[in-house]
Amino acid sequence: MMELLPLIVLLPFIGIATYTDQKKQMIPDKLTRPLIAMGVLSYLMAGVFAHDVWLAILGSAGALCAFAIGYLLWQLKAWGGGDAKLLMGIGAMIPTLFMYFIVAMFMCYLMLILPKRTQIKKQRPFAIFMLMGLIAVFVMEAIRW
Repeated sequence: MMELLPLIVLLPFIGIATYTDQKKQMIPDKLTRPLIAMGVLSYLMAGVFAHDVWLAILGSAGALCAFAIGYLLWQLKAWGGGDAKLLMGIGAMIPTLFMYFIVAMFMCYLMLILPKRTQIKKQRPFAIFMLMGLIAVFVMEAIRW
């Protein structure tokens, strides 16, 4: 059950981000910064209490990997800065499941957007695909648990 806790915590954050991304085409820093801090600090505290250095740096490592992916996609103008920061928060919260999340998110994107690629003329809100990827990872973890 403890493996599902970060996913449960992430759901409302990603849900709100999806709503604001769809309505205003922006994800506020008030949403992403606490998410990044919560992920990094929770793993840091867990590592300190467990006397495990690797556990202590896991949240930071997840955020750093997410930063690399998010920054690359931001530079390519594939998405905005809010999407990149939201991805950092997700990486910090679920570093061990982050690659599953990335694969699920991009699979959702490919299945829903790529077939209509000729009709897309503008940058699309991406938080909905993050929500779909998170739900896919949640279902996968719930089944595995």
